[in-house]
Amino acid sequence: MRPTRSCRCLADLLGLAPAGVLVPAAVRKPLPFGFIVRLARFVSVAEPALPDLRLASDHLHRGEGTFLSVVHCQRPSCSLTPMRAGVSHEPPGQANHRFRQYVHAETMMRGTPPARIVDEVEALKREAGIAACSFVNNGMTLGLGTGSTVRYTVLEIGRRIVEEGLKVKGVPTSEATRLLAEGLGIPLLTLEQAGEIDLTIDGADEFDPEFQLIKGGGGALTQEKRVAAASRAMVVVADDRKQVPVLGGFDLPLEVGTGDWEQVRGELDSICPGPVILRGGQTPYVTDNGGYILDCEFGPTISNPDQLEQLILSVDGVVEVGLFVGMCDAVVMATQSEVLTMVKQGGRLD
Repeated sequence: MRPTRSCRCLADLLGLAPAGVLVPAAVRKPLPFGFIVRLARFVSVAEPALPDLRLASDHLHRGEGTFLSVVHCQRPSCSLTPMRAGVSHEPPGQANHRFRQYVHAETMMRGTPPARIVDEVEALKREAGIAACSFVNNGMTLGLGTGSTVRYTVLEIGRRIVEEGLKVKGVPTSEATRLLAEGLGIPLLTLEQAGEIDLTIDGADEFDPEFQLIKGGGGALTQEKRVAAASRAMVVVADDRKQVPVLGGFDLPLEVGTGDWEQVRGELDSICPGPVILRGGQTPYVTDNGGYILDCEFGPTISNPDQLEQLILSVDGVVEVGLFVGMCDAVVMATQSEVLTMVKQGGRLD
């Protein structure tokens, strides 16, 4: 199977099949995580809104985490024909008007019109990811998040480095993000090398009216939280399905030690009203840190996430909890028709 690109863009380096075909990237260049490349689609085994794509890639997945994204190449030398718009895999969300401040993002879609690249929802997620880059300035050290929307932010940062001479350094929150950023030529630092981070841009599985988050659907919650805690400000990029009045509809992830998960699960029976499930079951998902993930079904009941976080952290064997309290300062959100930027009143970006 021959690649259809003539330019040495990121997709060409990783390996690419003809438009619309889902193939392992190892067709061209082997990668350590069994990545899959699909044109104009983000294939994430942790994304519950993409059941068809998850099933399509399941035979190659062994708990490695988030698959790599490749979007349409904008270089004139690229011979790839963009995918046509398909049926959306994501249910439309409803805007929650309890949030305080709305600013319409003025972001121009670059290159091929959105309808020709992906469906409308995916195009708006792309636009939201690009809009988040309005917070990025020259000389910044950036926390580079993990997720199906924020990966567009990483791609845009890479484009600006090449085309506009943007000078930034990045601290990746996962191995998948590190590989993507390296392929785009983004200079990287470890968290220890960076020290304080100017701004982190990351995704979220849920966010509430107080800008409190549930994260960890992609399994990178511990590094994501360490990077966010070291940041002067945090911007979340998400679509409006992630906006909720009360946290907990998305199962709360916990990272635990591999030898402690059964004990932790037993102790959580008195804390969590629903099932506590080991992610991956008989073949447990292993995080970048070598831990396991327990997914806790609280339901939309987490009205005091700070208190719950402290309670769970008091359980021996718990490494980290996927509650991010007092960390998020703004949300760039893709809706069905537009991109909104919501800034937390009294936050670090207000």
